[in-house]
Amino acid sequence: MEAAKKIIAKNISSFRTKHGYSIRQIAEYLSISKANVVAFESAETKPDLSQLEKMAELFGIDAYDFYEKNIKADDLIFAFKAKQINSEDLKPIARFMKIVRNYIRMKKENEITPSVN
Repeated sequence: MEAAKKIIAKNISSFRTKHGYSIRQIAEYLSISKANVVAFESAETKPDLSQLEKMAELFGIDAYDFYEKNIKADDLIFAFKAKQINSEDLKPIARFMKIVRNYIRMKKENEITPSVN
């Protein structure tokens, strides 16, 4: 279980920094303290499932991706000016990321699925 906690911690930190979000922004988005986010990223504690799901939406990934040892994070990284974004802005960004993730998933499925003529 400790190994999983460390993988989750590494992935949270990695996704947060790659997207340019501060610890404060993530804490406000999740309605928790900055200390909780720091504890997640240092593997002191593990976020609950609802927190993982909210972060996953924001980062444009599936919640189970936080458990992957070598996750590829580059597919859905958009350039938002993170220093100018407040916690209320993160909610529509998360919805947008979910739409984009679903669109990409559908495109991949259509490329794989042979069309019947």
